[in-house]
Amino acid sequence: MTDSHCSRRDFARRLALGTGSLALAGTSVVADENTPEGESGKDSEKEADAPPAPEAEDYLLASLLLSYPSEHLTDAMLVGIRSQLSRSRRQAERLRSVSLDNSDEPAFVFRAYRKD
Repeated sequence: MTDSHCSRRDFARRLALGTGSLALAGTSVVADENTPEGESGKDSEKEADAPPAPEAEDYLLASLLLSYPSEHLTDAMLVGIRSQLSRSRRQAERLRSVSLDNSDEPAFVFRAYRKD
């Protein structure tokens, strides 16, 4: 082994680049394996048969379950958690869609009342 110094930041950057390239390579390999030779990838029947892509809520729910594993969660509870994630995401998108200027203030302005 070499004694070259690698900082934590460099290690994290290399790890992210490596896993990202593996993920991209994996998707292209899967796409190549699913397309028979002589056929184009624009076949509408195959696109119609493809399962729907997972939504952001599915990824968030999977991340929560990995971070906080629990055996007592039922399917109904998981559906409720997913719906709350979806609702929160829609609210965040609505808030993000409002453009604010630097001079915008809240709807209320606090003024201390001093009784004379």
